[in-house]
Amino acid sequence: MNPFAAIPYEVFADRRLTLRQLRVLLVLYKYANRKKGSDGNLVGPSRKVLSGWTGCPTKVISKATSDLQRLGWLRKVGNGGCSRSARYVLGTGIPGSAAAAIVKPMV
Repeated sequence: MNPFAAIPYEVFADRRLTLRQLRVLLVLYKYANRKKGSDGNLVGPSRKVLSGWTGCPTKVISKATSDLQRLGWLRKVGNGGCSRSARYVLGTGIPGSAAAAIVKPMV
């Protein structure tokens, strides 16, 4: 596994993100370069994997991914649960994404 992840700079500029949300998002971006979907970066690490990387309980992972979707940082694809991992589309290209809302031109 590549020890590096390409993280959009907008992630660090978004002051709405809590530390837990930021940790989850960073781990999701770590997995982003593995598989490309038709909608961009498609990732699907399990809540257990995300929990291991972040140190957060799996219930916190579920809440964090829902919050990240609400904030525009990802879009959930398919149905997780029933022993299946949810999959996520990441990126600033999502219509109405968080990046468009927080990046303001410097004057």
